[in-house]
Amino acid sequence: MNAAPAERTGAAPGRRLETAMVVLLCALVGIFYVWTVRSSGDGWKFGGEQNDYYNRLIDGYLEGQLHMKAEVPEALRKLENPYDPAQRPPGLGLHDASYYQGRYYVYFGAAPMVVLMLPFRILTGTDLPLAVATLVFVYGGFLAAVALLVAVRRRYFSEVGTWALGAGILTIGLAGVHAVLLRRPHMWELPIGGGMCFALLALYAVWRALHAETRRWRWFGAAGLLLGLAIAARPTYLVAGAFLLVPVLAWWRAERRFPAREFLFALAPLLAIGAAMAWHNHARFGNPLEFGQAYQFSLDYESKLPHFRAAYVPFTGFAHFFAPAEWTPYFPFIGRADLGPAPTGYTIHRGDVYGALAHFPILWLAFAAPLALWRRDAAARQRLAVWLLTAAVLFGLAALLLCLFFSALARYQMDFLPVFQLLAAIGLLACVRWRDAGCGPKAKAAVAAGLIAATAASAAFGILFSLQFDGLLAERNPRLAAEVARVLNRIPATWETWRGVRHGPAEFTLRLPARPAPGQAVLLSAGPGPEADRLFLRTLPDGKVQLGLAPAGRPELASRPLALAANAPHRVRATWGALFPPPTHPLFAGWDEAEVVALTRAVRIEIDGETVVAGYQRSRDTQAGTVKIGAEAVAGAGWPRFGGTITDVRRDAAAAVRPKAFARLRRPLDRMPSPAGKALVALGDGAAAPVLAVRGVDADRIQLMLAGPGPAERRSGTFSCPPGGPGELTLQAETGTVAGRTRWLIYWDGELVWAPEIEAPAAVPVFRGAAEAVGFEAAAGGDPLLRPGNMVRLQLRRPADRFGEREPLLVTGRSGAGDMVLIEYRDEMTVRFAFDHWGAPLRSGPPVRLEPGRTATVEIELPSLETVADATKVREVRTGRLRVRLDGASAWEEEADVFVAEHPEVTVGRNPIGGTSGGPRFTGELLRAERGRRE
Repeated sequence: MNAAPAERTGAAPGRRLETAMVVLLCALVGIFYVWTVRSSGDGWKFGGEQNDYYNRLIDGYLEGQLHMKAEVPEALRKLENPYDPAQRPPGLGLHDASYYQGRYYVYFGAAPMVVLMLPFRILTGTDLPLAVATLVFVYGGFLAAVALLVAVRRRYFSEVGTWALGAGILTIGLAGVHAVLLRRPHMWELPIGGGMCFALLALYAVWRALHAETRRWRWFGAAGLLLGLAIAARPTYLVAGAFLLVPVLAWWRAERRFPAREFLFALAPLLAIGAAMAWHNHARFGNPLEFGQAYQFSLDYESKLPHFRAAYVPFTGFAHFFAPAEWTPYFPFIGRADLGPAPTGYTIHRGDVYGALAHFPILWLAFAAPLALWRRDAAARQRLAVWLLTAAVLFGLAALLLCLFFSALARYQMDFLPVFQLLAAIGLLACVRWRDAGCGPKAKAAVAAGLIAATAASAAFGILFSLQFDGLLAERNPRLAAEVARVLNRIPATWETWRGVRHGPAEFTLRLPARPAPGQAVLLSAGPGPEADRLFLRTLPDGKVQLGLAPAGRPELASRPLALAANAPHRVRATWGALFPPPTHPLFAGWDEAEVVALTRAVRIEIDGETVVAGYQRSRDTQAGTVKIGAEAVAGAGWPRFGGTITDVRRDAAAAVRPKAFARLRRPLDRMPSPAGKALVALGDGAAAPVLAVRGVDADRIQLMLAGPGPAERRSGTFSCPPGGPGELTLQAETGTVAGRTRWLIYWDGELVWAPEIEAPAAVPVFRGAAEAVGFEAAAGGDPLLRPGNMVRLQLRRPADRFGEREPLLVTGRSGAGDMVLIEYRDEMTVRFAFDHWGAPLRSGPPVRLEPGRTATVEIELPSLETVADATKVREVRTGRLRVRLDGASAWEEEADVFVAEHPEVTVGRNPIGGTSGGPRFTGELLRAERGRRE
């Protein structure tokens, strides 16, 4: 099995230039890797104490123990079954650590720590940052693959142009998930990067053994040692380790004798490392085969889960190789792939994963790697074929094992994709060699262009994936993420300018059909297919209509019933976030961040100049070309297109709406008012200020009236107000449609009932009602309850007849990502407080005494009350203390996970997010509510 001399020693012209190119490309890839780690917010922190699991484990090792040096909470020790997430409170216990007999262990492979981090600590006395260790192994694995590619090229493809080698290096370094792994270089990524590095070094040792003139057993022994380290880092390679049998069987077949020396030299370090791993497991968990996963603190009950099943293969295989990304027109240009329904027992974890063959087109050339054997002499073909088969077996077994696993994450792809990338790079060299041997000039140019384009597209996707992965760059380094987005969003903005695409509110004229049938129809859609937001018109049985917005996957916002004349023109204007590009779009160049947030979160629907829907909602950015109006709007099940006519469509610019003044009146009515009406609030403190009054219309319907300034009294439509209901009147002033005018948004029990404009500047309202109204508050600007603070203080009286029910006191966040603090009425004398974190089990505190009719003060501290202007720039979930006090005494306290909320996403006494653990509103008397801060 000796290679032909020409192919063994041949060298391409310009070897120095080639070496310089290899060094340059490796350096550029390394710089990108370093930038990726540093931009993720994981600083080097050399010289400081590291608190990651591996450095804590080193602390334990140096003190003669196998567990981490970490304190175990007493509450955790007392749990009957700490491994059941339903019994273990959030935040109690180290996430993804293994807990056994009162100690924390690391179930991840220890080899990277033993090989690099522990010697570094011993030699320098300094902790090696986990991010640096992960970078060393990932970049080391890349260099090992490049060394293999250069060796293959110089021995078997010396006639192929240097550009093909460069494309191969970029394929290895960028057309995969190396940089994705480095986007979060934490405890999960270190053993994966270490295992990959050791496996590729083992593959390099096999290459050297196959091509050694003498003493090949040395290199094959090294391959066994490196494979053992790969297994000790990542047990995935225990199965894939069968790739070492390929050269053994090939030598046996070719030489007619079993290669005992090579076999034993490879087996000895494998057995030694295997014995050390077995001892390590037994010393920790009393079982040589237990790595600690059965005792892992994860989001699941690990010991109850079927981790490997053949039924998972189709789903996981699709996720790893073929799952398509959702493409968007703006940075980061790719969204989470739709994997479809998962098989029974499968666990969907947070994490983006995309099909490698769907997005790295250059990887298809891995299937062309056998073309490298074309037109070679028997000896060269034999050696190259054995090594290619060895690499293919390593890739195939690792990929198969991961396809049997019960979850698919991008970091798992690192166990098999680097070898696949290396095979693709060799396939690229083989295609270029084939092209040079039998193609004409035009065909050669076409093949070269195709290969370069495939390499560039694959590398570009790898870079974008690393920038987008799980939103980590935006979460941990929002300033840099915004800078990158502003640069890259110039590309789609230029394309939009060329195509004439406009952003902003949509305005159009509609005419209802002569005889509209009851039902709803789509007027406008924003977004693709089933994920489209829909502006709709709903016809009610009595002939009235509602205008509204149905955002994808979130509760709809609908107007009150409106009486619109059929066949008459009605001018509609709608604006919400999906009609605008992201804040980093050149459209918003020079805008203040607060103005952009206010504009893109506001929901407004107007008809004939009157605002009928006003709300606040986080929306997805619009997708260019997917805002469709009228006959082009996206229809769907239950969403037919509008049967009337829509004409005179316009898209125009918009200014951010700023609150000017605010007032709230709790329990404005204790009885139905007379038809003559009674005053409630003056919209200013002057004698000429307009006065808002309310009048009774019938047994359960009322109407608002507004007198002066102006030619005549104005009246709202009528709306329901059951006698004795809790009632809450809120008023929010904002700039009107004409300079010098003010629009007042008037809500009754959280529903917009009227939006009149007055010819006067906004002024702080003044209470003009009767003494029975309570809890009046007014302020310049917005709602005082929406101002920052970590505590809400409520003065309330519980209802007398709601036994067994739960009602909301405080709600933060939005539908699908919200939190609720509720009050549960156990009996006529006691209540208890409960907490609902969307998607998690309901938790309740102990019973406390609170009888009906008693005025009580309830103070609630919740981490989500620390609201932010833009929640998309921070981590979605945070952990802190939930505290509830009743009349100054602690009623309940414990750790709680909460969703980060934006300033307007705080509600008292109502349930606007649709949480099912409590009713729609607090039915007792809410006398006062104020926001504050408790240190």
